[in-house]
Amino acid sequence: MGSDKIILRKMTHEDIPLGMKLKSLAGWNQLEADWKMLLDAGGDNFVASLDGHDVGIVISVPYQDNFTWIGMVLVDPGARRKGVGKALLKKSIEIAQPKGAIRLDATAEGFELYSTLGFQTEYELVRMIKRSAGSRVKQKNHTIEPGIHMGDGELESITGLDMPIFGADRSGILRRMYNRNPEYAYYREEEGSINAYCLGRSGSQFEHIGPIIAEGTAYAADLLAAVLDPPGSKDVVIDVFTDKPAWISLLEESGFTRERSFIRMCLGHLHHPGIMEKQFAIAGPEIG
Repeated sequence: MGSDKIILRKMTHEDIPLGMKLKSLAGWNQLEADWKMLLDAGGDNFVASLDGHDVGIVISVPYQDNFTWIGMVLVDPGARRKGVGKALLKKSIEIAQPKGAIRLDATAEGFELYSTLGFQTEYELVRMIKRSAGSRVKQKNHTIEPGIHMGDGELESITGLDMPIFGADRSGILRRMYNRNPEYAYYREEEGSINAYCLGRSGSQFEHIGPIIAEGTAYAADLLAAVLDPPGSKDVVIDVFTDKPAWISLLEESGFTRERSFIRMCLGHLHHPGIMEKQFAIAGPEIG
């Protein structure tokens, strides 16, 4: 079967059941609410059919003209190695590239394909998981107050804090996450200024904590401790950059274990890379 039998069309909310099917086959964590959030973000999203059967999906999230994020590249196992994933990616790149840089977090399985399409490595991330029976978060040299539960007023403040650190305005995504799971929304304040915040969201297999934006490891630890205290009944995951060994060590001492790696990749010149030293957890591979 050649690529001439692959047909692409726009993905709509009516295709969410297909997305749920494909993510389940891949063992991923998304809920219908995640698909709605991604589709409502205003990107160009596609479904691929092969011989008349819908077998693949790709999502893109535009972050103004700063960069486009590509995620949720999913292909039915029975249709892999037939050019479906490559066709989806090429279409997304064709549309996004004139707008600026394109970014994504690649799994080990997708890394080779992204490399052949011109993506270059930015950073390595590691997914860490904490089972529900794990220990609480340890806080070394604790000298500051614990995280404070976030309200609507603080939400507006953290969107301004987040923009230069992430590298783009993602206020729409942050508001959706906050409204969906306010129980994971915490912030830290010092001398009247917010200097750290945390959000999270529920999934089909585990709770996903992130983003965590903070001025330092101690602040990030306070936020995570607030989120996980008391210990919950669900497994928790967090995706962190490997260039923070002290943070990773703290997570490991607190019961988190390494599960798998991602590679953050970029196609094109990135004018707005963000401030990496203040990013202690990403929102997720599908949104950055």
